[in-house]
Amino acid sequence: MNKINQFYNFIIDVFKILFNGDKRKVIFRKAYAIFKEFGLIGFVRAIKNKVNKRQLLDGIVIKEEGEMEGLPYSGPVFIAGDNTGRKLFRQQQEEYSEAIIGQMTEELEKKVCFSIVLILGRTEISMLKRTLKSIQSQIYGQWELWTVDMGSKDRRGVNLLSGEAEKDSRIHLLELNGQKMEKAEAYNLALSKASGAYVIFMHPGDQLTPDALFWAAKSLDDGEDVDLLFSDECHVDERGNCFNFFFKPTWSPLLMVRSPYPGNLSVFRKAALQECGEFDKGFDSCALYEMILRLSNCGGEIRHIERILYLTYAMEKTEIVRRREKSSRIKALSQHMWRMNYPASVYERDGHNFISKRRSETPLVSVIIATDHAIDIMSSLPQLLRDTAYPNYEIVIVANSELSEEIGEAMPGLGERLILLPYDGPLNNSKKYNLGAATAKGEYLVFLSDNMYIAQRDWLNHLLDILDFPGVGAVSPAVIDSEGRAVYMGGRIGQHGGKLYESTFLGQSFYSNDDRALTLHISREASVLSKYCFSVRKEVFFQVGGLNDKDTWNRYFELDFSFRIQDENLRCAFVSTSVLYHNVRPDVENNSPRDRAYLYIIKQWHAYLERDILFTDSMLQYSTDCDNLPNRLLLPKSLLKGEKGNILLISHELSRTGSPQVVFEAAKVLKDQGYFPVVASPEDGPLSRDILAEKIPVIIDQDLSKYRAYRPNEVPKSISLGIDDLLRNFDLVIVASIVSHNFINCYNGSDIPFLWWIHDGGTGYSFLENYLPKHLKSNVSVYCGGRYAQEMLEKSRPKYYSEVLLYGVKDWADMKKIIVQREKIRFLFPATFEIRKNQLLLLEAIGMLPEAITEKADFLLIGKVGDELYYRSVENKANELANVRLSGPVPYDKLMDIYCETACVVVPSIDDPMPVVLAEAMMMSKIVLCSDMTGTARYIEDGVNGFLFSSKNASELKEKLEYVIGNFDTMNDVRKAGRKTYEQYFSQEIFTENLVSVVEKNIIRFTEDNK
Repeated sequence: MNKINQFYNFIIDVFKILFNGDKRKVIFRKAYAIFKEFGLIGFVRAIKNKVNKRQLLDGIVIKEEGEMEGLPYSGPVFIAGDNTGRKLFRQQQEEYSEAIIGQMTEELEKKVCFSIVLILGRTEISMLKRTLKSIQSQIYGQWELWTVDMGSKDRRGVNLLSGEAEKDSRIHLLELNGQKMEKAEAYNLALSKASGAYVIFMHPGDQLTPDALFWAAKSLDDGEDVDLLFSDECHVDERGNCFNFFFKPTWSPLLMVRSPYPGNLSVFRKAALQECGEFDKGFDSCALYEMILRLSNCGGEIRHIERILYLTYAMEKTEIVRRREKSSRIKALSQHMWRMNYPASVYERDGHNFISKRRSETPLVSVIIATDHAIDIMSSLPQLLRDTAYPNYEIVIVANSELSEEIGEAMPGLGERLILLPYDGPLNNSKKYNLGAATAKGEYLVFLSDNMYIAQRDWLNHLLDILDFPGVGAVSPAVIDSEGRAVYMGGRIGQHGGKLYESTFLGQSFYSNDDRALTLHISREASVLSKYCFSVRKEVFFQVGGLNDKDTWNRYFELDFSFRIQDENLRCAFVSTSVLYHNVRPDVENNSPRDRAYLYIIKQWHAYLERDILFTDSMLQYSTDCDNLPNRLLLPKSLLKGEKGNILLISHELSRTGSPQVVFEAAKVLKDQGYFPVVASPEDGPLSRDILAEKIPVIIDQDLSKYRAYRPNEVPKSISLGIDDLLRNFDLVIVASIVSHNFINCYNGSDIPFLWWIHDGGTGYSFLENYLPKHLKSNVSVYCGGRYAQEMLEKSRPKYYSEVLLYGVKDWADMKKIIVQREKIRFLFPATFEIRKNQLLLLEAIGMLPEAITEKADFLLIGKVGDELYYRSVENKANELANVRLSGPVPYDKLMDIYCETACVVVPSIDDPMPVVLAEAMMMSKIVLCSDMTGTARYIEDGVNGFLFSSKNASELKEKLEYVIGNFDTMNDVRKAGRKTYEQYFSQEIFTENLVSVVEKNIIRFTEDNK
């Protein structure tokens, strides 16, 4: 019956092949290769292997395996995460055109020459042609190709390269009259001939992306002694399908132990190779891996290029080849351990290498637990004692006196193995851990949370194996929950849910069979240790100053300690083979006193927070199947540490429009006045670049938009624990716009002080009125961006007490040439294209103008598209008017230049509380025309310092336009009066005075209320 089922499945497989053209082509090529090499008997045996689901060449390849190392890959090309991988690859290839890369090539200071080495063994000629084409298609042209004939019977490849060498002087063929040679010999021969400063070793069938050599040259342009470059890569089959993407971290000695992860695009400095000695024939199956291990001990820089630049031709290797490679790698790795003076046993499991340090003795380990939770410690402690196999350890428990006494009574007879340290001071986990470390007698310290349980008996052994690895300063084990999901698998720097880092693979199954190149089960360097457990040598702990019990006494002590370790040129590591369980308990962190750990980390360690090179953006996107990264912390290169107070300004978006622009201006004022402002938004936008240029940090966190769609009675009393922690770092939180009502709803009545700065008009209330709280508690103060905004608020929420706080605009008048002579009078309206901005009314009024007037003026409308349908209507109408031009958004500096050529700014909005563009226009002494439904209209006297018109009357606007154009040369008084209005209400000086007064008043009031 079994054989019948096998035969039936075989027939099904045959039909699948016959009706799948692409797969049929690969299978037939594979069958032909077997038949040609091993004859009919070998062909029949391969069919039997296929039926019995064995390796295709089992029992066939015996003596001549060197000729047949693999067959064309015919397996699946849809691996988990690869859709995201393909998107990332496509984005990288489309980021720069060939012309732009050509221009950037000309700008390179160095013109590095690359010597590409290609070994010609038994190779399909079509695959060799692909490799050759990818080399000849390089945009960066400084290369030479050295091909080495290894003596294969198949001479087609040699003939092809011989012909190409005659046509291209950069291509060279090394022949030894058909004499066979090993790979290492071929590499050495080519290396002796190569003239390039850097050498790349390729395999037939593999391909370089067209921009590969350019990015390699660019990476080397600023590096003097870069010994090795490597890039991200993927596999490609003969149909051109890209799959099995490998997005890599920066140089990782631990990851190099597990596998030859630098991969196939390894760009070696020729001089460094020569210093290391020749390729060793004893490691012919892993010559490049062995060479990289040797090279890594030389002390030169090894650099990673975060782009896919190499496509490896997918092959199904024979079992003999796989065994040979495995044996060779273990041998090479054993020698590498010996060179590093790290005595270790090396073994292989599931395709990865592992190391276990050989010890002549077992040093004392001190396990330090800080606790005040009786239930947790009384449950976890017995299990720790019972299930830890490592024989020589002590446990140091720092707890309050009552709990210490209870533990001592419950655990008698442990003698010196258990040390109890009473601590009855205020909550300070860092201080408790420091006390435990000072008392500990062990050579190694393990800091363990009280709700951790042992998942494997040899957990301590594995921690010490990696902790003793050269260059490693501290390590953390894998942490999983009761369902086997990842809690900690290496920490990654990056804003997420109000926090400064997150665990990689968070929530994914630890026991997953995910085929992605970097899995949960590979120990590697990590940027952040786990707060649940980390281990460090005692001398290193005190060398870096222990834990910071002043600034990170409860939160982020593990992050601060990780950076202290790295600041000593040591590495932190995640140990996948040491596993602990985390018993989740209700989080009580937010019941602790307010701290400033988040801000301390930003100010003290901002250079380490810029990006995580040990778990790159591409790695995160690939591992989480995420097309983009919605969360990030954007930090300037240098940071001004304002000491007057910490202010968080929250904007609903970061476009260069009204409310966000006002937030930006406020942040600049606060920074200049000695405060430390931070701008936060749930989504990024062009304004973030302007903010960073002012040396102001920017937080992008999508959690900031949580509960926007909820009414006051539907929201919890916090957005999230992470956001709670973030907000409590600041002396004052300024929330701009009613769009961010979720903060007020969630924290109304909390201990977090809010200044709700409302700039919205009636349109906003028509959508959001039911989402605003009816009453506000004492921790929320309301300010309106003008009398119009205040009137709209009073209509919707008459019980709110509010004051007016006008924004201010920087005075560019002294820095810009205000008037540029033009043939025509330019009218400008910069605003988002949407119904509320009412561009159609302006176009209707322009269409009414007499031809004699129209010829004297032109009109420019600038802005992003907010409403696609409305924009199309505007565009259609504009196309009918010869003197009207539409444009997308422009940077702020360019907008200022456009103002210089502008005579008049028109704002016909239906509902616009306080358009920034009108204040900017008056600042630059431009004539302003604004509708009666703008907040600025409350500060304009018609015909004196500007002109007013009805937002519903195109004829009235047409008359104003006609009057301005006809009397343009006689309006100096209007311009001067507009400038005076700016100085009186909207100048930076007035705004600075008012804003600082409001901020100080609210900080003082809140402090006094909470005494």
